[in-house]
Amino acid sequence: MNIYIEDHSRQDRWWVHLDVWMVSFRSLEEATDFVERLNARLSAPHSFALIQDNVPRMPALETMLHGYGKGPSVLL
Repeated sequence: MNIYIEDHSRQDRWWVHLDVWMVSFRSLEEATDFVERLNARLSAPHSFALIQDNVPRMPALETMLHGYGKGPSVLL
């Protein structure tokens, strides 16, 4: 992900670009704090096992996604 800060002096705003998304901030300090926190979260270790345990189960959807049962599975 490309993350960078841009000054828009005419609008008196700072924009943080996140690829195609932009987030507006009132000061460079707010924008910098946001970018630092975002980078820390993106760089933090992630464990799929921990995430998977907290995801609500949807048996009908799991059946469609994993192809259990008879015939081909179609996801619309």
